[in-house]
Amino acid sequence: MPPQELFLKCSDGHFYMATLQTIRWRSMHFGTTQFRPCPVDRKWRKAVFVKPASLTKDELDQAQAYRV
Repeated sequence: MPPQELFLKCSDGHFYMATLQTIRWRSMHFGTTQFRPCPVDRKWRKAVFVKPASLTKDELDQAQAYRV
């Protein structure tokens, strides 16, 4: 069974996907706020989970192009 991939959006508006294992090991958490390196521009940013159904086709394409 492949690892579950989740959709995220960084505070700069970039979309990407990450596995739950990657999220656990490659992020810093301050309370409920998650900081992780954005794979689009490689800068540490606040990240939030997004539902794939709420994304446009362009946003989905960007998320699928940037998997971590």
